This record gives sequence, structure tokens and C-alpha cells, in this order.
Amino acid sequence: MSCDINKSYNIEKFKCDRNDEKYCDVNKNNIFYQQFLMYLNRLNCYIFSKNIDNSKYKNVIDLLYNILLKRRNFIKDLYLWKQLHSRYVDTYEIDNYKLNINGISVYRTTKHNYAVAPFIDEMLKNNNIDLLIHFDTHSDMNPIDKYKNVDKLFDKIISKNEVNTNIDNLEKQIWDIGMPVTGFIGFWNKMNQSNKSNQSNKSKLKILWTVPAWIPISTKEPLDYEIKTLFSSRDIYLTLDKRRDCLEYTMERKKNTLSSFHLKRLKFKNKTNWNQVLKYIDNSTFILDIDLDYFVANGKKYTSQYLDDYDDIASHYRFTTDYKIIHDTPRDPFYEDNIFYKHKKNIEKEIEEIGKRMKQFLNGIKYLKNNGKKPASIIICDSTSAQSSIYKKYHTHYNEYVPHEYALWIHKTILAGLSEIYN
Repeated sequence: MSCDINKSYNIEKFKCDRNDEKYCDVNKNNIFYQQFLMYLNRLNCYIFSKNIDNSKYKNVIDLLYNILLKRRNFIKDLYLWKQLHSRYVDTYEIDNYKLNINGISVYRTTKHNYAVAPFIDEMLKNNNIDLLIHFDTHSDMNPIDKYKNVDKLFDKIISKNEVNTNIDNLEKQIWDIGMPVTGFIGFWNKMNQSNKSNQSNKSKLKILWTVPAWIPISTKEPLDYEIKTLFSSRDIYLTLDKRRDCLEYTMERKKNTLSSFHLKRLKFKNKTNWNQVLKYIDNSTFILDIDLDYFVANGKKYTSQYLDDYDDIASHYRFTTDYKIIHDTPRDPFYEDNIFYKHKKNIEKEIEEIGKRMKQFLNGIKYLKNNGKKPASIIICDSTSAQSSIYKKYHTHYNEYVPHEYALWIHKTILAGLSEIYN
């Protein structure tokens, strides 16, 4: 097999020579599948070449993406969407710390704790940052354990005034996908203490956590063990538990309190919420942090027991394609019979809802931009694994909040929308 990515990527049109609907349907899909996989394998081969042309590599990914997007079939093309996403994830390592949209730095990752390094990189470059706007199903404000090691690493990064040589160590120390916002707050506090920022001359740090409509407003996260009454906006205290060597939060100032910040939790229901975001930004310099599970999320259906069980909640209309249709019809999972159409109907409804959520989000971002508010940087987190990526850091058996088959479509739609707005 040739690794030459300059070859044609045309998909042959299938002409059936039989008056047999099932035969024609099966072979039409097989031929497409086989051709597309050969093109993917060409990319797989090329990425391991010694001297790759990054621009050509990304252009071929875009070409193959547009082929899948035109078909818009997340059932029959399930495996292809997943494989192409892994190839796309390889470009994160190519582009991160270099990609920008009209001067706005853009960082991309699969696991949200990997966003801490980009957070720090941006804070080192821009000492006016005092707000994180966090679009996510989860708060990502878990305590950071073994904080002495993290604290020393923060000191090292600040003394060198760069994060690049410490990215691997940082990703090992802040290992939990639920820690990135805590990492952001912890480093902001260190910057403030080091007198290397303008933050001490401004209002205190603010965190705006915006959750999608399917998340109950009564969820107590991130302070479910501390808080007795629910809140949507108040001061939170960052505290170091020296005995447990843990950076955590409390509702009241304690002996080992390091600093305080203002946390606002906003549930998005309609357009008026964007006016609340605009008012909360005020004169702040902010980072826009987007987790794709804001648009769709795996999990359990909401029940009244949610607060007791504290499990992850699935998005509205969440329908699991993977394995279910194969389990129901293993001999020919994609033959268009009654079972297939039942799955197809459910998938189309979910796709429609995800599309609406992305459109509403981008309209809101455009509203902020039209009112003079744009971020200093943007983080996009897929919240899913990429098992076929050439970078082992993206190979995980957890962090599967976003259905893998949707990750590429959502990511590229959001990135393209942001590019259009800010350019």
C-alpha cells in the first residue's frame, strides 16, 4: 500500500446490476466502506512517515470529513467517524500553542485535564486574565491531590515563565479529567502571590460555569460535601488541607485558606442567559473553555435519585448507536429493515437536537462578540478518547462523555463557527 496522500480520493459510484434491493444495498455500502478505509489507511501510513507535510495531511482529513458529512450517516459510517476522529486528533499536537483565530489562541485536546497547560500558557502571556467561562456538563473542580508536587511545579513554571518544557509532568500531576478548573484557579493564585501578574490590582478571580438544559439546577457539585443549601452565585474559598496534601474548596474561610474567588453557576435555558453572561464578563479578560459534552453527553437518564446517586446524566434524546444495532441484528446490522429504521429515527432526532444546541451556542458567542466581548484564548475539549491516535496520551479507557462517532462533527462545527465569528 502506498503512503502517497497526493493520490485521488474519489468515491466510485456504485451501479447495481441486479434487481435485488438487499443485494444492491449491501454491496453499495460495502464498496463505499472499503474505499474509505483504504483512504484512511493511506493516512495511517503517511502519519508515520519521517517527513510529513502537515498542511497536506490536514487537507486530506478535511476532504474525507466532507465526504462523511455529505453522507451524514452516523449509523452505517459509525466506525469511519471514529477512525477519522483519531487522525484529526493527531493535528492537535501539530497545532497547539501555534493555532489562533485572528489573534485569539486556540488549544484543542481530548481530556480536559490536559487543558491546564494551555490555561497556564495563556496566563503567562496575558497577566490580565481574571475570568474563566466554562461550558461543561461538569464543574471540573475536583480537589487536586499530592498538591506539594503540583505547587513546586507551578513555582518552576513561573520562575522560567514558560510551560512548554513542563507539559508532560503537568499532565501526570494533574491526572484527573475533573481537575482542570481547580488547576486553573490554583495557578492563578500562585501568579497572584508571585507578583508577576496584574491580578492583585483588579477584582477577584471569577469562574462562570454554564451547564446545559438537561442538568438539574439542584445539583450540588462541586461542593456536595460542604454545602447544605444550594446556590447559583457566591464566593468560594480555595483551601490547602496540609494533612491530606490536597487543594480543595470550602464555603467559609478557614485557617489554611489561600484565596477566594467568585463562582456563578448558570443553567442555560434560553437566549436571555447570554445577557447574564455579558453582564458577568463586565470588564474582565477571559478564557473561553468549551467541553463538547455541553452539546451531547453519555450517562444515565435523569431520575429523582440523582442527588443521592451522583451519577453522570445523559443529554436529552441520547441514543446509543454503538453495539446496540449490531447486537439486535448481527448478521447484517445495516440492512434497512424495520429495526434499522427504528435506530435511524432515534439517531436523526438526536442529531437534530445537537445541531440546535451548537447553533444556539454560536449565536450566543456572536452576541458577546457584537457587544465587544471576545476571549483571550479558547479551549476545545472533545471529552472522548482517540484510541487510534499516534499519540499515546490520547489512548484511554475512560473519559467517554461525548459519543465518539459525534466528536469530529461537533468539534469541527464549533471550531468553524468560532473562526467565522472572530474572523
